[in-house]
Parts: sequence; C-alpha cells; structure tokens
Amino acid sequence: MRTGELLARDRGMLTVRWDDDGSEERVPISATTTFMPRGSLRHEAFADPAGFAARLEKDAVGLFAQVLREVGGRQRSGDLKKHLGELGLDSVAVDRAWRRAQKRLGEVEGVTEANNAYRWRPARHEAPVTGGEPPAEEAGPAAGAEVRAEPDAFAEASTPAFTGEDASAPRQLLRGLLEQGGRDVEAAPLPAVLDLLIAVDGDLTEDDERRVDEAARVLGNRLESSSAEERGTIGWDGLAKVAARLPLTPGGGRSALLAAAFEQWPERITEEIWWRDVDALRLAACESDLRRLFSDAAVQEQVIAPRVKREAAQTANRKGLAQLLALPARFMECLPAEEVAAAFRRVSRTDPYAAAWLDALEGKSSSHH
Repeated sequence: MRTGELLARDRGMLTVRWDDDGSEERVPISATTTFMPRGSLRHEAFADPAGFAARLEKDAVGLFAQVLREVGGRQRSGDLKKHLGELGLDSVAVDRAWRRAQKRLGEVEGVTEANNAYRWRPARHEAPVTGGEPPAEEAGPAAGAEVRAEPDAFAEASTPAFTGEDASAPRQLLRGLLEQGGRDVEAAPLPAVLDLLIAVDGDLTEDDERRVDEAARVLGNRLESSSAEERGTIGWDGLAKVAARLPLTPGGGRSALLAAAFEQWPERITEEIWWRDVDALRLAACESDLRRLFSDAAVQEQVIAPRVKREAAQTANRKGLAQLLALPARFMECLPAEEVAAAFRRVSRTDPYAAAWLDALEGKSSSHH
C-alpha cells in the first residue's frame, strides 16, 4: 500500500505527491480506482492500519460510534463488528472491544439504543463522536478522499493509494470512468465502484447526477448477475446510502440497486433507508423493474401499504383520485375500500364532478352541475 496526496487530475491522468518520499508523479486513472473520504474509517484503515488497530484498543466506544455515524440505519452488534472486520481488524480483537464498549455505546451523544439495535441520530449541532481518546479528525466526504487501485492498475509492485483535498475529485474520476461508454465501470471491482459512488457527494450538476445514476445502474445490474461470493464483497449499508441519495425512476440506478439488494439481503430491504423520499406514485412507476421485490409479503406490508394509505389520505382533487385509482392491483390490495371512499368524499366537498360521481356510486340522484 502506498499513500500520498492527490494534487490534480487532467483527463485520464492523476498527479500524486507520495507520502513515503515526497516525490510527485503522474499516474493514469484506473477502472479500479476507489475514493475514500479523508477522516473516514476506511481511509484510516488503509492509511494507517497499525494506528487503526491501536485505536480499537484505546477508544472502542468512539470507534463503534463512528461506524454508526458513517453507515447510518439500524445496526445490531453483529453488523457493527462485521463492518470493522471488513476494514481489516482482527475478529477476536473486535469481539473483545465490543464487550468493553457495549454498555457505554448507548451513552454517547447521538447514539440511540432500542431492542438491542443502535442508530446514529445526531443533534442539530453535532458533537464529535468519541468514547475515550478522540478519533481521527473528520472532514466529511467532500473534504478529501483516498484512492486505491489494484496492483495491475499501475506499473508498480505495490498497490497505489492517494489522498486529496479536492472536493470535486470523486466526481471527476466518475466522469473519467464513464467517458468510454461505461466500459470501465463494467470492468472495475464491485467494491471500487461502490466506494466511488459513496464519495461523490455535495451539490452536483445535472450531468454529474446523471453520471452517478448511470454508474449506480451499472453496479446494480452487475450485482444481480454476480455470484454470491462477489456480492458478498459489498456492504448493504454503503449500498443503501447510495440508493437513498438517488431518485427512484423506471430503469434508473436506484431501481437497479433495490432489485440487487433484495436478492442479497431480503431481510433488510424493508429498512427505511432504502425507501427514503419515495411515495406510492414513484413506487408504482417502477413496478416492472421491481416486480419480484413487490411480490414479497414483508415489502407489501411495510413499504407499499403505508405509502398507498398515505397517498389516499392526502388525495385532495380529481387528479389525485385518478392517480390513486390507477395504482397497480397489488398496491390497491393494500388499501381498504373505506379509505378510497373517504378520498372520494373529501374531494367531492370542493369538486362538483367528484360529488356527482359519488352520488351515482351511492345510488343518489344528483343535482350537481
């Protein structure tokens, strides 16, 4: 592993200042290049593995709290330990650290515990996460990144890695990977594509949003056709974080990620992070993409039904009625008839046409014009 600072990008070339000898070098961008935010656990694990292992011993509470903050969602002890194991920490050491940290983790500001599961719910002005010695300084995803490439990416014996302060670097790399019609994204290791998508954050141009969505679509399609072993290299938390930032559209990146995630983690697909900012109409528009997922009883009960009922409760005009009645049959199965009738009655109070329809449906003579 070789680390350094990413100084600049010029099309397919990256200018790097290496940490070991201070030299600057131009190296070619690679399909296996991966960004990691400076200050993140992944960056810490790759840049200073010995220090990362020492931190587990000195500040286990702060380390587990940082896992919660970075991955989001509801995490059980096994999830937290697995995440640290994936970053190269010894499983025995992680188990030992968890036993020390477990009783104190729920006391950390921003951490909530319920039913043996933990969440990060930061205060409006978030305090630093620490349970002992302070963790590595966190600058957030936009402040810097580490790039890691496989040995064959460059003509060097060691695996290159570099960091930088350019907030636009991840999106620039993504542009480079998509310049050749997505072939590089198709060829890159699955974790590399996911890490890059996680690092692309902040205010994006429309073109960058389109590129992110396209890369996510390619990743989702690749995951669906990959072996179980290959899919096992991807963490559900990172994938969910990327999906939650994308719009849900037919044929889009979020649809592809959801379909792939359902195949790998069906028991976690109902967690709210996957469905953030998605209403019944957006779900219905993607029915053909997510038909298998929508057939799942848990998804119908915990994802579709609440959104369909909310749609009915918010219906306030004829257009809303039309959209409600046009929902797919599997969606309407989740909606009691009395809630549809209530929507009709609500609209009929201000719309004479809806009032006339309601009278006709109820067998009343109508005087509405």
